[in-house]
Amino acid sequence: MGDWMGTFVVSLPGGRREKFSECVPARVLFERFFGTESSVYGLMCNGTPVLPCQVIGADAVVEPVREDTVLGAALYRRTARLLFATAFHSVYPHVRLFAGYRVQGGYCYRTEGACADDLDVSLVVRRMKALVAQDAPIHMQYMTRREALNLFTQWNFPYSHHYILGSYRTVFLTQVLDGFSALFFQPLMASVGRLTVFEVRMCAEGCLLRFPEGGQRHIISQHNASPQFVVMYRRHRQQEEQTKICSVGQLNACIQSGDVATCVDMAEAAHNRQIECCATEIARRDSVRVVSIAGPSGSGKTTIAKKLSVQLQVLGYDPHVISLDDYYVGIERTPCDAEGNPDFECVEALDLPLINKLFLDLLQGKRVALPSYNFKTGKREYRGREVQFGERSLLIIEGIHGLNDRLISLMNRRVVFRLYVSVFMHLCLDEQHRVSASDGRLLRRVVRDAQFRGISVEKTLEMWQRVRAGEERYIFPFQHRADMMFNSALVYEFAVLKRRAQEVLSTVSSACTTYREVRNLRALLEQFCSLSDVHVPGQSILREFIGQSDFCYCL
Repeated sequence: MGDWMGTFVVSLPGGRREKFSECVPARVLFERFFGTESSVYGLMCNGTPVLPCQVIGADAVVEPVREDTVLGAALYRRTARLLFATAFHSVYPHVRLFAGYRVQGGYCYRTEGACADDLDVSLVVRRMKALVAQDAPIHMQYMTRREALNLFTQWNFPYSHHYILGSYRTVFLTQVLDGFSALFFQPLMASVGRLTVFEVRMCAEGCLLRFPEGGQRHIISQHNASPQFVVMYRRHRQQEEQTKICSVGQLNACIQSGDVATCVDMAEAAHNRQIECCATEIARRDSVRVVSIAGPSGSGKTTIAKKLSVQLQVLGYDPHVISLDDYYVGIERTPCDAEGNPDFECVEALDLPLINKLFLDLLQGKRVALPSYNFKTGKREYRGREVQFGERSLLIIEGIHGLNDRLISLMNRRVVFRLYVSVFMHLCLDEQHRVSASDGRLLRRVVRDAQFRGISVEKTLEMWQRVRAGEERYIFPFQHRADMMFNSALVYEFAVLKRRAQEVLSTVSSACTTYREVRNLRALLEQFCSLSDVHVPGQSILREFIGQSDFCYCL
């Protein structure tokens, strides 16, 4: 405890304790105790990431944020993006740069303006390396609304401009590097000297920025977005241009104007159009008898399977939908992860021999009994549901492992149509920051789990890191095998989820280990205006998570 003279104690790793008699900025603590450690990217104070300019004036536990942690990777990623935007603006001040889609270990950026088709990114890289060599500092600067509007209007940054116009704030915090300013949303490193590994090159959409991930400091992933993903991205760029809603600020303006019904209708119509295209492609392939739908948690696979089933019936098919969740091997046979917990994310948690036998028996015209998995008992049950294929029958299976070859190892590739469900959130906060697809899926799950599954927010958040780790291992590596990709994101969904999510997030105590994630989600939701769900159609994918759907779900 600090003594009566006003001193306070900072506790450091290894049991070290330092006494201070006056307030000290986090930047000073970083430079004094961790400045020589290149693997340290930032600091946490009492379990919370702190800004370099943040002042510590009371007893605190200070820990380093290292490169091999999730937070360390995020700090590197965010700071690399600011470094790239700064250098790009310095070299090409009249070309606009917009954050595009995420690829493994990087981001694709879209460029617009004079000379946008004739860029020399080597000049940008040279400027980035010069700033790194200088260990250029990142400063925080407050701007009034007028100052910020004038700056971003001068630079022709429309998304930043819309964000400020739609905000209730009168003062805005910005991050400044080498004279370049960007709106502040999340903490960065104190300087750019540790960003020694990155790559910039041209791509079909503009520029591609890559950097190390997963603690592999000197390794840059060479994984590229699949052709199907690029097609999906371009399709939704067209949708953005049609709705004229590309940013959170533009969405908020639409909600505030009272003209949001058209936006909702267009977003839902685009989803229905994707379903129609998928069904048409399946019908074009005469040999298809199985449709396998895969995607990460919270992507809406179940609703897509149901909507696709309806559309295939319109085309004269007799579809049968099953969930891979019904084929878990049972709690006693489920493999455990490194921490000894049941690993329901791994493909070995499914009864693969039974699944393959089911497929083969159906294709041979046999009558097959379908199980249901009882999550309370951890066992499969047979409740009398049976299926037998006819001439126009199709089997639609949905689950996270739908693209894994082991799932359909005994079947001819020609009889299977593979659909991957992505959640590509194409809304921007400003030119450099997109709304995270992972945050979107997590909010969907938080709302659904609390409302329909009796799972607390704390439990959902505790499971989320394991779910994400499973996705990286068992889902994302297989997405390139899809015949088609479906984007289940809805431009307006954060506005509808906001009220429900805020209610359940507010129940989490600040002492909870997941509170940092709760705070981040609440900060994200604060960027959106609320929207009533009265506008959401009964067959919308969003209804799977908020309720009152026209479809029935076994939750």
